[in-house]
Amino acid sequence: MAALTTYLDTGSANAAARRLGLHPQSVRYRLRRVADLTDRDPRDPWQRLTLDIARTIGH
Repeated sequence: MAALTTYLDTGSANAAARRLGLHPQSVRYRLRRVADLTDRDPRDPWQRLTLDIARTIGH
């Protein structure tokens, strides 16, 4: 969840990786897992918006 949250905050897998202290490929892998589990691809702008709204409502 941290990878998704940080990606949504930064908008970049590279920036999220730097912030989390991970390799960018690790963040991309985790984003693919989010897409597999939710049928929403965080790399797609409209679907990213949906995930961001869901995150906001969930908190």
